[in-house]
Amino acid sequence: MLPEEKARVKIDKQLITAGWDIVLRDEYFPQSASAVKEALMQGNTESDYLLFVDDKAIAVVEAKREENPLGEEVQQQAEDYARNPQNWYGVWFPNQIPLVYLANGRKIYFKNMLHPDSDYVELSEMHSPRKMLQLIGQISEYGALPRLDKRGLRDCQYRAETKFEKSIKAGAKKNLAVLATGSGKTYLACLASYRLLNYTPARKILFLVDRNNLARQTESEFSTFDRTEGQQEMSSLYEIKRLKKENDIKADIVISTIQKLFAVLTGAVLLGDGDEDAEDEKNTTDEEKEDTKVIQLGDNLRLPPDYFQLIIVDDDRVIIRTKLGKARKIKGFALI
Repeated sequence: MLPEEKARVKIDKQLITAGWDIVLRDEYFPQSASAVKEALMQGNTESDYLLFVDDKAIAVVEAKREENPLGEEVQQQAEDYARNPQNWYGVWFPNQIPLVYLANGRKIYFKNMLHPDSDYVELSEMHSPRKMLQLIGQISEYGALPRLDKRGLRDCQYRAETKFEKSIKAGAKKNLAVLATGSGKTYLACLASYRLLNYTPARKILFLVDRNNLARQTESEFSTFDRTEGQQEMSSLYEIKRLKKENDIKADIVISTIQKLFAVLTGAVLLGDGDEDAEDEKNTTDEEKEDTKVIQLGDNLRLPPDYFQLIIVDDDRVIIRTKLGKARKIKGFALI
C-alpha cells in the first residue's frame, strides 16, 4: 500500500473504535453516526472524512501520511472545509462545521471551531459521537448511539439490537424480539438498556417478569453485565433494584413482577421481603383459574405514563398464530 493508504487503515480503525461507521459517500444512510469518506465539499473538493450525527455534519477529519507533521498547511485546508459546508446537507450551526481533526495514523489533533482563537490539542484517541455532541453543546435523542461492535455477540443478538435501534430511531414505540431458548435474551436486554442509559436521554428502565425467581435471575445478570465503556459492571454505573419496597421504584433499572408493579401503581401495600416462592405459587394458581375478569387501573395512578423510558416485558408465553391457524408458544420479550 501507499503511505497514504497505510495511514487511512489506521485512521479507519481509530474512528471505528470511537463508534463511527465508515461509509463511502454513495453508501451513506441517515440516522447513524457515520464517517463519510471523500465527502464532497464546496468548489468540487473532497474532505477525507466528513462525520455526521443526526444527519448533520459535525466534524471534518483531514488525513495525511504518517510522515506528515500536520502543520499549518493541513490545518488551513481542514478549516477551509469546515467554514464552507455544502448547502444540501444538514449542519448544526449556520455555514459552519464545528469540529476539525487532523490525523496521520500516529497522531490526532483537534480544534473546536466554535472557539476560533483556540489552539489545536493532541488527542490520545478519536472522539466518540457522544463526546462531539458535548463539545458543541448539543443533545440528541439517539444520535450519540455509537456503532455496535459485533465482537462477542451472537448473530441473533447483533441483529436484534441493530434492528431495535433502527426501529426506535424511525419512531417505533413497540418492538418484539423473538429468540430461541438459551440464545441470550436477557443479555440482549442488558445491552439495550446500557446503550440507552449511556448514550441517550433515557434515565429509567423497567424490566417486567411474571415470577420472582425470574426477577432474581435478571437482577444478577444486569448487575454483572460488563459490556460497557471500561468493562465496568453495570451495578457500579447504575442503581439496579428488584421492586420489593416503594422506594425501589426510584432506581435507574427496576426489575419487577407484574403484581408488584400493579401494587405501586395503585398504592397497594407491597409484600416486601416475604415468601416469594409462596407468592409465585399463588400467582400460578390464580392464572390457572383462567379468570376472565378485566382489571381497571383507573386514573389515580402513582406513576406518570412516561416515568420509564424503556419497558422490557419478558414473557415465555407469547403466542404467535401461524398461517395454518395453529398457535405455538415461543420465547421472546417485548421492548416498549
